[in-house]
Amino acid sequence: DEGREAEGGSTSEQREEISVEEMDRMMRLCFLQALKTKVCDTVDGRKPRAGSELEVDREKLPLKGSAFYSACMKTCRPCDLDMKRTSFRKLARFLHAMQEEGFIQVKEFRRGEPSIISIDTAHPALTEFEPYRVRKTVGAPKAVPAAAVDGAAEAGGEEAEEDDKPVKTTVTELFRAPAKLQELTAALGYGKDQLFTAKEALDMMWKYVADNELSVAGDASRVSLDPVLAKALYSNSKSAPDSLSKKEMATLLPTKMKKHFAVSVDGGEEVLHKGSPIPIRLTLQTRGGKKFVTSVHGCERFSIDPNRLSRMLRTKFAASSTVSSVFVSNAIGDEQVVQIGGDRVQDIAKYLKTQFGLNQKYVEVEAKVKP
Repeated sequence: DEGREAEGGSTSEQREEISVEEMDRMMRLCFLQALKTKVCDTVDGRKPRAGSELEVDREKLPLKGSAFYSACMKTCRPCDLDMKRTSFRKLARFLHAMQEEGFIQVKEFRRGEPSIISIDTAHPALTEFEPYRVRKTVGAPKAVPAAAVDGAAEAGGEEAEEDDKPVKTTVTELFRAPAKLQELTAALGYGKDQLFTAKEALDMMWKYVADNELSVAGDASRVSLDPVLAKALYSNSKSAPDSLSKKEMATLLPTKMKKHFAVSVDGGEEVLHKGSPIPIRLTLQTRGGKKFVTSVHGCERFSIDPNRLSRMLRTKFAASSTVSSVFVSNAIGDEQVVQIGGDRVQDIAKYLKTQFGLNQKYVEVEAKVKP
């Protein structure tokens, strides 16, 4: 039986021996297990078994692919699941492959972020799949939709038990070369969609300088600007100086590149965002004179699901909490706001650091009390 073959734990030795083909098979296996035990349910409400008639709670859809992978598939893993070690390489490709097999329908509400919008509960491979027993694991990413967590609790409660365990949120600020810089990156063999960290972007520029012997003779701290560098660093290359210090070049380059940032939780799949990371804002408002309400703005940008955060804060502080959507601007769009009763600004700032491992530079506390 395909499902029962997967039962068991993982070891470093097992990880080293798994081939690409085997990792593909395990990925598909976890996909079926996650669909059947985390998202679908039987019509009569019992634990899904082979041949059972399935249905889906429509409130769980659409479900972000990244949340499905981290909250559902990774918790079903019989081995160390690693998308980069499959033939698909990326989650989006895997989900589209599952769509071609007829299991699901996906749609990209945001470029590069597929979401599951429907599931074929009558698919023969899904109905006949026999779920295997999953041993309790630790370290799975926790930033998931409330629906995914609730579904997991119904399927056995293992994820719910670990809901309060701290996780590590990693934010990587990245840069992409715009059209004016692509002559520079292309000269070093990079594609137009290549993303760089700040260090990698500088290393790329210094390599170009070294390859073209552009260091000023007698002054290694300065670089002669050839037409490619002048075009990359100045809006009007004709106004560029003959040379610049390396310090000036290092300051200029990031300002000429397009900013992005990637967020991953506990080393899971990275979610890419355009622009610079806008910090989570914590604000305090008064209600009815002496009552306070603390608001958490934009936690979803850091893969922290607002509904789950609301539930956790409600439990942590024994206070009522709600989630609402607020339009911010055309550039940002809607922002999710978690509100909880009481003056909890400093407590939540600390909680975001200890519970989600979020660097404090991504949390902004507004000192003023708003009426």
